[in-house]
Amino acid sequence: MNSTSFSLSQQPSSVSSFSNAANFLGTPSEFRGQGFSGRVPQQKYPDLALSLFDHDPKTQNLRASLIETATQPEVNEQDHNGNTALMWAVSADREDLVQMLVDQGADLNVQNFAGETALYLAASRGNSRVCNHLLVHGANVNIPSLEGATAMHIAAAGGHVETLLILAARGAHANAQDEEGDTPLHYAVREGQATAVEFMVRELKCDVDATNDDCETPYQLATVLGETAMSKFLKNYSQSIGESMEETSVHSVDMGRSMLGASAAVHV
Repeated sequence: MNSTSFSLSQQPSSVSSFSNAANFLGTPSEFRGQGFSGRVPQQKYPDLALSLFDHDPKTQNLRASLIETATQPEVNEQDHNGNTALMWAVSADREDLVQMLVDQGADLNVQNFAGETALYLAASRGNSRVCNHLLVHGANVNIPSLEGATAMHIAAAGGHVETLLILAARGAHANAQDEEGDTPLHYAVREGQATAVEFMVRELKCDVDATNDDCETPYQLATVLGETAMSKFLKNYSQSIGESMEETSVHSVDMGRSMLGASAAVHV
């Protein structure tokens, strides 16, 4: 099965709708190694899938017609991984097709079988323009994936500062926790995204003392990972470190007094 892009002119003469052609595409080379969870749809809306990778100006009107004449069920049809045409357009950075699909009634909040939305995929690519377009038209900014990660988490992991700003401005929960208790700040720390970490702490006021299921704060995680500069930065913003030191000091004083009292009793 060919994994390269096809031109619409290469389709068989029998192909005339979104649902009556099959087995023309493999996984596009554009998506290999980029973490996209789906494959090109094999049985559903193949004409539209073909149009995502066809850049021939001569077929521009045909591509537009395929979308503009699609019914809402066809636009929102999912492939065997749960991905819709909108998700494919987002993952191909095709802003023109994203806009057309949104105008045609694409469901902005549908999730694929990994729980990812179109916004999540756009955030993972750091495509702030597409993120903003989806949010303006009603995308839910806080829908979690099956692993509990939101668009904020995945944008933080990629160090996409502009995307983080847009998401936060639209109400993203900056301290949302995934299934393992990790916040977006944990994600940024784990991926070594120093610029994003500083932005999230200084501008978004992310909680530097939030603990995950392993009882690790972002500061502690940075320390364990050997991110010295990041660890030092987070330490300056951590309240729990100061509280911990104060508690240790008080405990030490109490122990000292107890020991002195016990010593005095022995010499009486």
